[in-house]
Amino acid sequence: HEAWGWVLHTPTELRVCYADALANGASVWLGIHSTPENFNTNSGRTVMDMVRYDKEHDGYYQNTRSLAQTAVLYSFDSASRLKNLIGTNDLYGAGHGANEHIGNYREATNGAFAVLEHLNIPYDIITDITPEDALKYKVVLAPEAAMLNDATLAALEKFVAQGGILIADGELARYDGEGKLRGEEGAALSGARIKGNAINQKVYNYMSLKWEGFDADNAYGYQPSPSWMFEVEPLDGSVPVAKIPVPLQGCYSARPGEPTICTGVRHRIGKGEVCYVAGGLFEYYHGFQIAAIRRWFKAVMDTRPQDYVLVNGQPGLSVTVRSTEDGNAIVHITNHIGAIRPLDGVPSIDGALLKAPECWKSAEVLMGQGDAIAEKPGLFKLPPLGDVTILVLKK
Repeated sequence: HEAWGWVLHTPTELRVCYADALANGASVWLGIHSTPENFNTNSGRTVMDMVRYDKEHDGYYQNTRSLAQTAVLYSFDSASRLKNLIGTNDLYGAGHGANEHIGNYREATNGAFAVLEHLNIPYDIITDITPEDALKYKVVLAPEAAMLNDATLAALEKFVAQGGILIADGELARYDGEGKLRGEEGAALSGARIKGNAINQKVYNYMSLKWEGFDADNAYGYQPSPSWMFEVEPLDGSVPVAKIPVPLQGCYSARPGEPTICTGVRHRIGKGEVCYVAGGLFEYYHGFQIAAIRRWFKAVMDTRPQDYVLVNGQPGLSVTVRSTEDGNAIVHITNHIGAIRPLDGVPSIDGALLKAPECWKSAEVLMGQGDAIAEKPGLFKLPPLGDVTILVLKK
């Protein structure tokens, strides 16, 4: 995590990073590239405390398995063949194709991670190497997965048909794994056909998002729009959920018009649904982290309620849940709420609750600022959430 072996990280950064590694099922190697005298510092003592914790509770961390019900799809085909930088000429290029893709795949992927971190939702990462892994989840996010091979396309269709919800943006499945333009197969997954070239929304235009349970909290229902969007033609049975008005000429132009240009749809496949926005929505969230767009994502994901939910949390609390060999569940809540990195102290969050399946009757706090109180089976009042809170749910 840093290059200067004789100057240690802050105690908070060390605790959070060590706990995050354990939380995600990793083994930890931590060394100090200096003399042992550096253990006799606040940071050095923190290192020793975390190693002691790791040793004492090692049994909980052997052969754990993620209990997350949400996953982010990382498409190696898309990542390897799409540009990572936006080219302004691509917006109106005469022959828009895979080699002229206008999005930023890295930022889109980070945007999907950010959405879930800020909503305190446990999640895993799946890839197009083993796309059938999608079938284990309730919700899959597919940021700018423009290129999908046939196996991944089939796996996502099966995932939705079995009852999952797929949330996607960009040019979902518009190209195959080799970058060749698809026909109707891609549109059948997204629920819409892309029309023409991308619309240049610049950095001051608007959109309207719809979903049950979502409140735009805006007199006209406007939300800031990603810088690029495609107009789409919904397939039969698809319902528009994202629209834009005619783009403004400048940020101080008159009030935007009525959103009439369809840029996103929802549609059913079997028992599940696809929510698709044809634009750079995830990369836009990564850049601006607009609260209303975060609330919209939550409304969409609430269509498939999760088993483990942090209530009264705050953006910046990272949550993981894993099963243990002895049949319990270990929950990590690491606090990344800080003005700058490396973290040097974090605000403690009070009043948080953890909702879990009713099979869990009690919770033991392994690391934290107090006890977790079972208000009823599956509902626990958490202690103040400092930098690291770790608890074990028991039956």
